[in-house]
Amino acid sequence: CNLEGAHDAVTAPRLVEPGGREGHNPALCGDARVPLDTIPPLPLDGRKVILRRAARELSRQTGGWVLLSRDARGGLLVNETSGFACQSAVPRVRVRNTVGAGDALLAAATLAVAGGAEPAEWLRRSLATATAGVQCPAGELASRSSVVAMGRRIAVEAL
Repeated sequence: CNLEGAHDAVTAPRLVEPGGREGHNPALCGDARVPLDTIPPLPLDGRKVILRRAARELSRQTGGWVLLSRDARGGLLVNETSGFACQSAVPRVRVRNTVGAGDALLAAATLAVAGGAEPAEWLRRSLATATAGVQCPAGELASRSSVVAMGRRIAVEAL
């Protein structure tokens, strides 16, 4: 997803779909448009390289931030304009329900941006929220304490 103006003190952050429509759920913040299983089979390292390149290219073309969820494999956040790139794995957890995980990921990233957190923290908080959420039964939200605890288990590394 493209988080335009995220660190601009004058302009409030706004989320823009890669196609440009404001207020619409960004297409690349989940895997609804391009499921990972549609990427041709490659060694894991090859798939990581392709996804990283694709995220960087989207960021270059839009001039914005790209947050990519890799489901149980974590995620990455890049911004080619600023030269920022980071990734994180997530702890292995018992998945009970994945409905809403992408929405939770995006909501947490949005809250982190709006709260003035640093970009690496956007990734940590979004992955912690989604990972804590998938452990809950359908219809239940993860508690704040479980999200905070999950966040402590997630290490973000620069690329």
